[in-house]
Amino acid sequence: MEGGADKSPHDSEFARALSDDEFAAMLKKFDSVGEWMSEQVALNCAASTPDVLNQSRVDAAVGGIES
Repeated sequence: MEGGADKSPHDSEFARALSDDEFAAMLKKFDSVGEWMSEQVALNCAASTPDVLNQSRVDAAVGGIES
């Protein structure tokens, strides 16, 4: 670990408190990512409905791929 190349941001010399602006920006990013994750979960749930799963099986059978 000579020269600081392998230092972790968790090392005490790098640790510092966030400013109010940095903290607010971080929370906005978390909110944005949280919304995206919720949308992805909803899309995956919608894609997992029985109708969609049955259609996927039909598509796979027509295409010669077994499910």
